[in-house]
Amino acid sequence: MECLYEVIESIDGNYAIFEVPLSSGDIVYMKASHCYNGLFQWYVVIVDRVKFFELWAKDPSAEENKLATGGLKEWEADYKYNLAATGFSKGYENPVPLPTMICDYNSEKCEDYVSINNGITRTIWLASKGAEFIPVLCRERDGAKKLHELVGINGDSIRQLVELI
Repeated sequence: MECLYEVIESIDGNYAIFEVPLSSGDIVYMKASHCYNGLFQWYVVIVDRVKFFELWAKDPSAEENKLATGGLKEWEADYKYNLAATGFSKGYENPVPLPTMICDYNSEKCEDYVSINNGITRTIWLASKGAEFIPVLCRERDGAKKLHELVGINGDSIRQLVELI
């Protein structure tokens, strides 16, 4: 799986570390931890950032999806933007959690969409720094497979979390 850096076995539980390159050449680290095991069927999907934002913009239930069509000015104005910068600055020693989401279908508009449950600011921070792809956690197999089909970066960009850790 692209961008999977390492799987850590710990007394506190296993977790997978992902590395995400930024346009500056820097690398930031993210993790998917054991705490999501057993809840739903969590999948890690590596998404193309541009295509993902187009899909996120279609979320019918959230005001935050306006950030999907925003730019650097809107992203940096987010009230938690600096907290995301601080979180990512901790590097490999303290990777930030992957954003969590669902991929669903809007029957009124006859279109798929994604809704971010947790990690909006992390997602826009990565976009503001020119990340071309983002590892995310998607709840439930069907939604994860649809997300992968629509915006996954390649054929190997989806894996069930329990398979990784």
